[in-house]
Amino acid sequence: MEKSKRHHYVPKFFIKKFTDKDGLLYVYNKNENRILRIKQSPKAIFFELNRNTLNLGGEEFDNLENLYAELDSAIAKNLENILKLDNITPEDIAGIGMLASMLKWRTLGKDEEFNEIKNVLTAEDLSINISIKGDGNTNDKKALEHIYNSEIFRETKRVLLPILPLLDGSKLADIHNNSFINTNGTFPALLGDSPLIERSNKDFRVLENFILPLSSDSTFIYKTNCRKQITNPMFWIQRDLAVLHLAEKFVACSDRDHLERIIEIYRICKENNTEQQIMKFIFDMID
Repeated sequence: MEKSKRHHYVPKFFIKKFTDKDGLLYVYNKNENRILRIKQSPKAIFFELNRNTLNLGGEEFDNLENLYAELDSAIAKNLENILKLDNITPEDIAGIGMLASMLKWRTLGKDEEFNEIKNVLTAEDLSINISIKGDGNTNDKKALEHIYNSEIFRETKRVLLPILPLLDGSKLADIHNNSFINTNGTFPALLGDSPLIERSNKDFRVLENFILPLSSDSTFIYKTNCRKQITNPMFWIQRDLAVLHLAEKFVACSDRDHLERIIEIYRICKENNTEQQIMKFIFDMID
């Protein structure tokens, strides 16, 4: 079987929810400060070649990409149910929690942090236990040590990290009880290469309050003890500014005029050194 090469750090099934009627998106290159001349398909954006390919002993493996594909397939069904806004189950909410947590660690914005911690995170940190069937002799212990020190295990931690916050049943219950979906067709949501807007959080074991655009017109909001409503119309501009602020390289939108408007507002924020206020106040706009 031919190994995959185009590895999306933002899943294609997710990107498709933000496209226009032609299934395409305008893409802004943040580093070059330009909007690409030609609209792009979900296949052509938010990916890196061989991002999840491991070279072990001269042989290439795409096991990590296959793991992501399995997760994407399951979460895509939860997203479909959520966007229908009909008969949403706790499993669907858990799926969106997993999507949020996965997008936190899978995307470009976490590359540096993950590379710093992947060599020190232990199996105990990740709440997993690997055992080898045997009598516990020296060879078994060496084999186990070899697994823990292997490159494939270090990289697999990136897939395991998003699961960690959701192992806590109380966290899942809190997300279920304190989340809502707000639909607003006035401003089509921007999608960035690091799309999760999370309240300040330095603990990898925790998923904090978060905002996650789910489509061009629907946004999932989780904020503890909120009344589940948005009354400040500036929230939608602030949401898109946050997406642009968090992006490492690319931002996409179905509406070029709206994308240009957000780019201009963000430019003004940077000129006035107020771009850090975007993240500070956005959660205060949720009642």
